[in-house]
Amino acid sequence: MSMSRKDYVRVAQILKSHKQHEQECVRDGGAPSTPDEIFYRLASDFGSMFRADNERFDWDRFREACSVPLNWTHTIGALDE
Repeated sequence: MSMSRKDYVRVAQILKSHKQHEQECVRDGGAPSTPDEIFYRLASDFGSMFRADNERFDWDRFREACSVPLNWTHTIGALDE
């Protein structure tokens, strides 16, 4: 199965939202996210995108393939969505 235009648009939206999140965080005087925090958020958002596309998507298998720790939210603290 190949990706469609909607998939490309969704990927662009995910990347743009992460860039905006970082810019807002720094603008508001917060510390920029660590590379791990950014990676884990991206993995989570892409996992959500894949799950929306495929009800059989296995988040745990994806998480393990990406080397995202099981307790990643505890590893980096509370995430402000």
